[in-house]
Amino acid sequence: IRELDAREQAQQIEWAFEDAADEQGLQPWELALQLIAESPEQLQAMRLETHREVAEALGMEWEEYCQFNEIDPE
Repeated sequence: IRELDAREQAQQIEWAFEDAADEQGLQPWELALQLIAESPEQLQAMRLETHREVAEALGMEWEEYCQFNEIDPE
């Protein structure tokens, strides 16, 4: 991808990252969290925080969101 301009290089990297996440059965944001979490406990806390933010953005109650997405809130 060296011959591509900076924008096209960034796009190719993004697509490769999305493909890597897909190969693992993950959303790209989940793969990103896995790469930056320092422990399984931190990863779980980061996942729950992300889901809480999504629930809030959607205007859903946390319990309803967890049930809808089959998430164990603990």
